[in-house]
Amino acid sequence: MTVVSRRAFLSGSGKVALGAGLAALGVPSLAACSSSTKSGGGGDGVVSYQFLGNPNEGDAAAVSTALNAMLKEKGKSFTVSLEPVQNYTQAMTLKSSAGQLGDMFFTAPWATDYYRLAAAKSLLALDDLLPAHAPTLWNSMAKTTWDAVRVNGKIYGAINQQRFPKLWGFIAQQKLVEKYRFDVASISHYEELEPFLATIKQHEHGIVPWATDSAGNNTVFNPELFGWDPVASAYGLAVRYDDANLQVFNMYDTPEFKAAAAVSRRWHEAGYAVSSPLSAADAAAQNSGGKVAVLAGQTGPTNPQYYPFPTVGKVLVPTPLLNTDGVSATLTGINSHAGNPEQAVQLLEMLNSDRDFYNTICFGIKGTHWVFTDESLGVVGFPSGQSAANSKWNPNTDWVFGKQFNAYYRSVDDAKHKRWEAEAQVNRTAATSKAIGFALDTTPIKTQIATLSAALGQYRPQVVNGLQDADKGVSSLLKNLDNAGMQKVLAEAQKQLDTFRKSGG
Repeated sequence: MTVVSRRAFLSGSGKVALGAGLAALGVPSLAACSSSTKSGGGGDGVVSYQFLGNPNEGDAAAVSTALNAMLKEKGKSFTVSLEPVQNYTQAMTLKSSAGQLGDMFFTAPWATDYYRLAAAKSLLALDDLLPAHAPTLWNSMAKTTWDAVRVNGKIYGAINQQRFPKLWGFIAQQKLVEKYRFDVASISHYEELEPFLATIKQHEHGIVPWATDSAGNNTVFNPELFGWDPVASAYGLAVRYDDANLQVFNMYDTPEFKAAAAVSRRWHEAGYAVSSPLSAADAAAQNSGGKVAVLAGQTGPTNPQYYPFPTVGKVLVPTPLLNTDGVSATLTGINSHAGNPEQAVQLLEMLNSDRDFYNTICFGIKGTHWVFTDESLGVVGFPSGQSAANSKWNPNTDWVFGKQFNAYYRSVDDAKHKRWEAEAQVNRTAATSKAIGFALDTTPIKTQIATLSAALGQYRPQVVNGLQDADKGVSSLLKNLDNAGMQKVLAEAQKQLDTFRKSGG
């Protein structure tokens, strides 16, 4: 089995529309549709559960039955009905309009727009319910972590634990690293990759040295590399994580971004990247096909494997950060109209504390959808004759359902390196941003947000992919961002940050 990270799922599938993108395009939000909707009727004693779906989940009824048998064994008086939902944000918006939202469902700032749902009271506040009905889940994270998902002082989403800090760096094909004796451990900045990229271009015909895509996802610039907390990353806003004054700034109007743009331009002119970047989906296929030597991306302390071939990764973030963006990336909310919210929260407790229960929803039924390939290490794979292509239950999105650190491993390498234990330790030791818990309310600046999103989508990829002269490209980007309303957005963000700071966060 190949692991699919959340970022890879988003960039490669094209199935999930970002909440910010929907807002910018004028698509109705789930909150706007659900405020007058009396949905959440799983039925008496039935908790209906909706989550990100894919075509490999045809056995939802069978997996529900298996989970219900486990609930009965634990003495629970309710059952669960699983409903995978494809094309998630759009489909959930339609379900909300039709009064078909489940009792609990996956939510995030980028899917269904968690903050809008919370502000519209479409989600139930969980501050009292979690300690009472999900004590293991509640006590598994510090107060500062729970603070990251508060909206107007209340918690509306149960955090699905995964590695929270974004560990940006690079991933290279192991066979090429070994062939050219490339010292991965010696690299501390992206520009130090240049000699290796030059070697690949000279000697490896048919291999692209450096990955790019038309959306500008594969870039040598990410705010966490510089100790910045992207308090509104979709709009280019950041603060320094240790800045007690929470002074917001445009991350693209910085020497760091200009330097990154210069590196990208130099690599483009040297032919290290394709002349015309591919779409995100096509680039992902190219990367998975082994046609690229090195790509930017998140890796981890145990060198996790995301591709069908061995890779070597290196984290370049000097200080892993615990911030709102990372913690709120994957949540489960309870519908404010849920028939029995206490039972829904008890289901959350099972998903986050009972390893067998959690792995059943992640992998399906033992012997039917998965088998142990190394039981002593907790490694699983498909039964004989099955694969990712024909499995009837293969979500491959452990981060959707609960505490990922309770998941079985999909590779012996991850198991031997105790990946989950190492990533949990990253969470425990990360530096906490002074802005944790802050979320920008875009309501007062919705017009500027729409134009700013459009400007970033049009001009940013040209710069980060090195398609323009760095100085001219950055200047053009900044000019267009200002024309789109960046200064008003910065002023509103600073006003909200000042209020957040004065209230004690």
